[in-house]
Amino acid sequence: MNIKISTWASVGEIISNNVPLGKLAEFFGSVAKYLIIEFVPKEDSQVKRLLATREDIFPEYHPEGFEKAFTKKFQIIRKEDIKESHRVLYLMKNIA
Repeated sequence: MNIKISTWASVGEIISNNVPLGKLAEFFGSVAKYLIIEFVPKEDSQVKRLLATREDIFPEYHPEGFEKAFTKKFQIIRKEDIKESHRVLYLMKNIA
């Protein structure tokens, strides 16, 4: 069985580079059959640090917006809350 897995942490791509969630989902949908991805919410200290010096232009950057964007390209197989944080780790399968 050939499984291609991509790993990504959302803080760097979304907040630092102003990449919309939908664009990330499209990209990963074009290169990965399976995806392991971590959602890092705005309550996280790293996100707060990144947003401290800029306007928050990310109204869809919340768990529901994340899942809405990614379920257009992927099926959520499993999601796990990461202990002692508000982060969530997802395992997804490409639906294409």
